[in-house]
Amino acid sequence: MYQDERLLRIMEYLKDNERITVNKIMNLYGISRDTARRDLVKLEEQGEIFRTRGGALLASEKNEAENQEGIRHEDSVFISKEKRAIAKVALTFIQPGDSLMFDSSMHVQYLADILSVPSVVITNSMKQARILSSRKNVDLRLLGGRLNINYGSLQGPYLFEDMKRYFVDKIFISADGIDSEGITYTNENEGMITKAMTKRGKQVILLADSTVFGTQELFKCLSFNELDVLVTDQNPRSDFLPLLEKSNVKLVVTNET
Repeated sequence: MYQDERLLRIMEYLKDNERITVNKIMNLYGISRDTARRDLVKLEEQGEIFRTRGGALLASEKNEAENQEGIRHEDSVFISKEKRAIAKVALTFIQPGDSLMFDSSMHVQYLADILSVPSVVITNSMKQARILSSRKNVDLRLLGGRLNINYGSLQGPYLFEDMKRYFVDKIFISADGIDSEGITYTNENEGMITKAMTKRGKQVILLADSTVFGTQELFKCLSFNELDVLVTDQNPRSDFLPLLEKSNVKLVVTNET
């Protein structure tokens, strides 16, 4: 079963049951724990769910609980801990006046959420555009294209042409999988957009939590030598280090665990 089909079935289960565990996904679809976690990561990036310790719940269910209780849900802190730590480190790379290009990933969305430095931001993400539109010190440019509602991003051939008009100081991207062969993605369009972005700036900074290391998704779109910096929450396996060193990729590991 392909990932897209599993994601639909997981959402159907959640609509009936509101919550699901990693173990339940493994048993339902005969997949490994790592694959089940990657499925939940993808659904979280699409804004469909919120991951909890050992599983997930529907985004609408979590928002309703927050509204009723008037407090921040404990699970949201757990979900975002690694991503927030990575975003905080990523922010230190941005200097006042920098021009930036953001992909549409959840990792980069967390960076957009805390961005306060005067800057120019170019993105294809509608979610990030909404976040940044109220920042008076951010000059926001939205790449044109056709809206993919599932990813909340603009895609299509016109986007690639629009992108060629820009050359920025720093590019922030993420990944669905990182293995010995390079950087991989579950969605071909998003992967190719990310690859095109890496050609439009001076420095490419990849934000990725430890769950994607050692995994390989369907579409390989980037090699290590197309990156300049990798920011993650844990040291990758020792066999990844020579690959990063050979490609002159700077590894930055957050202090928060």
